[in-house]
This record gives sequence, C-alpha cells and structure tokens, in this order.
Amino acid sequence: MRAIEKHTEDLEFYATRDPLTQMYNQRMFWSLLDYEMDRAQRHGYSFGLFVIDIDDFKVVNDSFGHTFGDTFLCKVSECLNDALRTGDILARYGGDEFTAILPEAGEKECIMVADRLLARIRNLSMKTPDGHSVGVSLSIGIGIGPTHTDSARGLFSIADAQMYRAKLAGKNQFALPDPDEPLADLHDKPIEDQDILEALTEGQPPRIFFQPIFAIGDALVEPLKNLLLERVAMEVLAQLNIGDRWVMARDFLGMVERRGQAETFDRQLMKTLICPQVATHCNGLIFVNISPRTVRAKSFLADVAHLMDAAGMARSRLVFELNERESLADLNLFDRFIEELHGFDFKFAIDQTTPGHWIFQHLRRHTVDYV
Repeated sequence: MRAIEKHTEDLEFYATRDPLTQMYNQRMFWSLLDYEMDRAQRHGYSFGLFVIDIDDFKVVNDSFGHTFGDTFLCKVSECLNDALRTGDILARYGGDEFTAILPEAGEKECIMVADRLLARIRNLSMKTPDGHSVGVSLSIGIGIGPTHTDSARGLFSIADAQMYRAKLAGKNQFALPDPDEPLADLHDKPIEDQDILEALTEGQPPRIFFQPIFAIGDALVEPLKNLLLERVAMEVLAQLNIGDRWVMARDFLGMVERRGQAETFDRQLMKTLICPQVATHCNGLIFVNISPRTVRAKSFLADVAHLMDAAGMARSRLVFELNERESLADLNLFDRFIEELHGFDFKFAIDQTTPGHWIFQHLRRHTVDYV
C-alpha cells in the first residue's frame, strides 16, 4: 500500500513540477497566474510578474555540455528562489527562462526584489568541467497586474517584452514599461473564450503549416557543415481565425481543454491535414500533437485511419505526440491507447521529455517510437 501511495504522490508532484529544478512547471504557472489576477482584482491590490532569462546560457550549454548546463540551471533556480520573498512563486517556464509571481507587490516592491535577484546572481559562480569559473547574469522583465492589464496573458506579454528590452539594453538588468508608452501597444488584445468556442462550433478549419525536423549527426565528430543531414519529418502547427486575427493553437488550447472541446479541435485539425495535397507534397513522417482528452475518444484512431486511406497516405507516416507529463495522468488508459495506435500502424512519440526517471519508466513500459 505504501508503494502505491508513494507512486501516487510522485505522479501528483511531477504533474505540477519541473523534474530538473523541482520548481513549478509552465502549466502550473499559468494556473497560478490566472488565480493571482482574479484574486488581485477581487481584493483591489496589485502584484508583480517577472519574466527572467539567463543571459548567454546557450554559450554555457554549448561550451560545457548539457550535464553541466542542467547543474547550472539548478543552481540558478535555487539562487532565485532564495532571493525572492516568502510567498513569492517561482516557476521554470522552459529552457533557461523562469517566471516569478509576487503577490501584493507594486512597482516599488518589484524593483526592490529585482535589484536583490540581480545582486545575488552576480555573486553566483560555478566551476566548469575544465576547472574554470563561470558567472551568471539575468535579464528581467517586469509587469504589474492588474495595473498594466487585467489579462493574465496580456501581463505575460508585457513582462516578456520588457525582458527583451533589458537584453537589448545590455543584459544584466531589469526593465519596466515606460510610463509614456501606451500599454495597448505592449500586449495583444485578450482572446475571448466565446470567440474561440464559436470558431470551433462553426466547424471553421484551422490553418496548418509545417515545421521541418532534420536528422543531425554527432556534433562531437562531424564538421558543422555536415550536421544537418536531411529533412526526415514535419511537425504540424496550427492556427485558428478568431475575431480578426489568426491565433496560434498554443494560445487557446488551455481554454479548449477546460471547455471539453479538445477532441473537436483535434478532429478538425486531422480533417484539414489529411488530404491528397499533403500526401503529394509533404514527404516523410508527419508529427501531430493531440490532447490527452482525445485519447479517450473511442473512434478517433479508426476515423483517422479511414481519412488516411481515403487520401492515399500510408498510415505509418503519421506520428501522434503526447507530452510526457500528460501521459502520466492515466497509465492504464495510456497503455490501451498505445496498443490500439500501433494496431492501426500509426507511430507514437513522447514530447517535451525531461531529465529524470519518468522517461525511463515510459521506455521500459511502452513501445515508444520517438522521444
């Protein structure tokens, strides 16, 4: 029983945490940001949002390897967490980017905390594998909610834009919106849930485009000009026309999931994707992300197989992707889905894998075609 309880605890932990740094992950960050924006408006106070980027982290990673880079990220995250106030919330947004939510903080408090973060991080130094020392600096963008905007995504856009402003100004500093600059120019107009639902219920087809996937050689032995060997696959990206603009799927899929419309969108995406034109002009494998809710749809794979056959596309060319975290939610359901998927001759990929033991659990348990 204790082993089952421990396994359940681990599942709950990794559903909200970044396995490398143990900080909150991106999905949990968005939930907390939405909650903090609602709470701030309800109780009439302001809060701060930091978007934090490690300066020149790519140079560190490329120079000393990913193992050292992972250790570097962990040390930086610990330093950031120690420098924040009690009650502030730190998350790893992705790669070398972190976010921090500062409840009940105005511009004065945010500047004070940002100064402290920059000062602490300047004192951080790590020994590289070749015995040298490498230092760290940050670029921090700051937004104040709901002062700058009452939209969580709008506030993130503002803080993100300020982070890039800090980088362009020379890095190792923070930036706040210029009081003379119209705030409407700093973020996109929020997407209304009703507009998205109307676009879906009207059966509007998404617009698709493709991101190439290349096979790469071994960077340790191959010259740079030989690293990009050949294009072996394409990943499908999608947009939906909402209101008067095209919006990337990543910007509305969270709402679609919450409203139970994920399967509807996935089916519309597959109908748009699987056609004779794509069969003729898009060579190699085709990678498509689907929702974990769609996994539960009994006829989804059979319907996609029928579309593939009608379009004259080999089923083995289609690779369904699920995020590693999403595949942990219901392992029995996941088992059945993988078995059925391969029964239709489709392939499977785990997306957004993270360092840690979970990926090895997957590889031992399932037939995973791509990671």
